[in-house]
Amino acid sequence: DDEICRWSIDDVDDRLDCWDDDDGLPPAGSGIWYDGLRFIGQNKLLVMTNNGAAVFDTSSLSVTDSWIPSGGANSAPVVQWDGIVYLGLDGAGIARYDSLNDQWLTTWDNASNMLPDDDDGVLELALDESRQMLWAGGAFGLAQIDLQTDMLADDISQSTNGLNGNSPQKLLIHNDILY
Repeated sequence: DDEICRWSIDDVDDRLDCWDDDDGLPPAGSGIWYDGLRFIGQNKLLVMTNNGAAVFDTSSLSVTDSWIPSGGANSAPVVQWDGIVYLGLDGAGIARYDSLNDQWLTTWDNASNMLPDDDDGVLELALDESRQMLWAGGAFGLAQIDLQTDMLADDISQSTNGLNGNSPQKLLIHNDILY
C-alpha cells in the first residue's frame, strides 16, 4: 500500500497505525512508493513522494500541511537550514517549507529566476553552511543560491565546465570543495 506506518520496536508484529492519501498525504502515484521521511522539527515528519510532500505531526498523528505541484515531480534529497526546509523536485524546482512558522513558501524555479536554462529538474541539493549557499544540480547543470539574499548567485551550464552534457546525480561539499 501507498502509506506510512508506525510499529512498536519492541514488537514489530504490532503495527500501530498507518496513513495514506485519504488522510491528507500526497498520493504516491501508480506503482510508486513514498520517497523519504525526515524529521524537520519537534514532532514534524516531512513525508516526500513523487507527487509532493506533507508535514505529518507525530503527536497529533495528523497531516498539518501538504504541497502538491501541478503535474508531478520526482523528489530529491532534502536540505534544512535556518528553519527552512528545501526539497528539490525533478520537474518542479525547489519547494521550501518554513518549519518555524508551519507554512510553505514560494517555490524556487526558472520562472522565479532561481534556476537557469529554462529547466526546473532538480536532482540533488547540497548545503554550503560556511558560505550560506545552497547548491542545486539537475538537467540545467549546477546552480548556487545565496540563502541570505534568496538570489541565484552563480550557475554552471550542463554543457560546460566538466559536466559534458551530464546532469549532476549527487553533490557533496567537503573541505570547501564541491564534489
